[in-house]
Amino acid sequence: MKKTIIKYPWIILSILALTACGEGAEDVSIDYDPSSLTSENASNVYEEPPRAPDGFKVIYYVDAGDGTPGKLEVLETFGTRSSNEDQAFSPDITTGYSWGYTAEASQYYADADKWGSIRGDERDTPGLGVEYAFELDQGSYTVVIGFDDPWDAEGTRHVDIVLDGNVVSEGFFIPADAAYERFDDIEVTDGVLELSVQRTASNTDGSADPQISWIEIWGDTDEEVAAPVQKIWISGEFQINDWELSQAPEMKPEADSWYEMTVHFQDAGTFNFVDQTANWDEYYGTDDNGNIIYSGSGGSMSVDAAGYYTIRFNLESLEYSVTETDLSAVTPQETMYIWGKGFPQYPDHDWWDESTSYFDIADAIPLTKNFNDMGEHVFGIQGLDFSDAIELQFVNSTDADTAVQFGFSGIDLLNASASEFYWHETVQEDWQYITYNGAAGTYTLIFDYAVGRATLIKESTSIYMVGAGTPGDWDISQAVELTPSNEWPGWYYIDIRFTNEDSGDALKPYGDYKFVSEQSWNGDNYGLADITVDTTTMENSGDSDGIPAPAPGYYTVWFEPSTLTYELYDLSAETTHSEMFIVGKGYVDYPDLDWNPDAAIPMNINFQGEGDYVFGLDCLEFSDAVDMKFLGQTSWDGLDVGFVKGGEQTAPIVWAKTASGDGTSDLKINGQAGFYDVSFDYLLGRASVLPNDTGTCN
Repeated sequence: MKKTIIKYPWIILSILALTACGEGAEDVSIDYDPSSLTSENASNVYEEPPRAPDGFKVIYYVDAGDGTPGKLEVLETFGTRSSNEDQAFSPDITTGYSWGYTAEASQYYADADKWGSIRGDERDTPGLGVEYAFELDQGSYTVVIGFDDPWDAEGTRHVDIVLDGNVVSEGFFIPADAAYERFDDIEVTDGVLELSVQRTASNTDGSADPQISWIEIWGDTDEEVAAPVQKIWISGEFQINDWELSQAPEMKPEADSWYEMTVHFQDAGTFNFVDQTANWDEYYGTDDNGNIIYSGSGGSMSVDAAGYYTIRFNLESLEYSVTETDLSAVTPQETMYIWGKGFPQYPDHDWWDESTSYFDIADAIPLTKNFNDMGEHVFGIQGLDFSDAIELQFVNSTDADTAVQFGFSGIDLLNASASEFYWHETVQEDWQYITYNGAAGTYTLIFDYAVGRATLIKESTSIYMVGAGTPGDWDISQAVELTPSNEWPGWYYIDIRFTNEDSGDALKPYGDYKFVSEQSWNGDNYGLADITVDTTTMENSGDSDGIPAPAPGYYTVWFEPSTLTYELYDLSAETTHSEMFIVGKGYVDYPDLDWNPDAAIPMNINFQGEGDYVFGLDCLEFSDAVDMKFLGQTSWDGLDVGFVKGGEQTAPIVWAKTASGDGTSDLKINGQAGFYDVSFDYLLGRASVLPNDTGTCN
């Protein structure tokens, strides 16, 4: 592999990006035979693409924004220096030549059609846009750029096309129909061709963003088409979120089709190998005889006990091995700290102490050893606030003279994304710290120094659900808040009763719902990318489709915003109760109650026809001072239900969250005498106290 260039020094240490699993043509300058080209995602209409003329070859081919960049679709090819179809600027995993996008850009339409796959820029700033760079020898090249605007920005999507600082097409209008622009005799003199499609000064339409569908660079070369390296991931019960494909670590490719990864099981558990991280449709598992097969129904491999394991897999022979990792050479660490700057909870901590003109390591942020019972080699911290600009690495001491620094591999790609990472490789080197901008929020950070891996999880402050199943339906002001899961970091859940009957709608017969980050339409808006295509692919967009609700019944709805994943769990098999009571004091018709469970007020099952999980009473008269809890029996032994946010409240109270257990808070309603309807859905753990419609109950 050739040595990478240094025009972009920030990319030298970058991790190798994106999937690779296809095969290129033997010679990219041949004439294609459409009858021999197949793809499950390709159009049946044959369209001859521009392709390098005789004597030239495709040196780089980019399908910008392709969701499967290692898989060739109809009429696609790898270049002589590119072994996949899109990546951030970094050395190609096969050829070693550096290429890729150099500015953070949105991959907001990633299908397998080279025209429909799009990488765009949403910064709305003239002079900025989609930017790529390609390592090339000195010489003359032809550049071809493909454009397609599926949204048709009504004639306003105007851009400047810039090659190596020269505007080669000014005010170009990206058309609604597929089209390409070709530029011949582009001279490269410094080893890198820079390409950008920039917003023009006159383009003030916020929806008319610069975008690219694909790029080809042709040249005179003797190089052969690059052979891509298949990527393999490992997923299983060792992950923080078990079996979460989007968080699965990529295995390290080695010689002779072997792949390797060291993982940490907290207990005995299972795992599988996968060749993509989009779904579990097909994967590498075991048949009834324990042999590895590629299917959608294979079993899992396993380890028998907690520990660190080095797992190897051969893609050709379908062999695998599991070896307990030898940690005898690992130096035990009793302490570990975060050293950097930009953490609001630690305002005095910074790299440098101006008063002493010396490194400020004494105030480094301590991490907890054996974090969440993950083991003596694991340190972590939960609830760490990031400002808009942070710098971060680990040190094992607050003594600047003896502290050992632990940084990150691939810091440039991490910095460019400024996002979460899972089981990311760390390095015991000085000053390999990450620099995140625009990533303010609250995070959990975990560092396993035994194998040099770190995980960063953003803790979203609030997630709400709106639509079918919620009290206000699509009234965003009544969106209901989900609960963050302690057991599954990053996940949120809520118990919901869906009630809509079949409307006959082919796509969403029982209605639909979405997730939002606030009780308004101004925040994050999570729904389906295209309900007509599938009901699993999600996006964060105001244009997203609602998620189809299930048939009437009780469900736990789960949502993970960072991976855009949702799940439903049917609650119909949960424990049922045949009676329920109100206990407390201050009820006009029950003067002897006064917290006496023997005198608890019986509630009616199937209250107002809401189902057997709902108990309630209407026309319950309150005095000026009311206390309220619920019991599942006329004693304190058994079901005892209070409120998550107890204490004095003001009616009406809609869908207040309840909590079971001795010592839970009661609800207090003072100075609000009158007639009320009280309902309690014990399966959902929600209660409402609403003034009776008549006001008098006469």
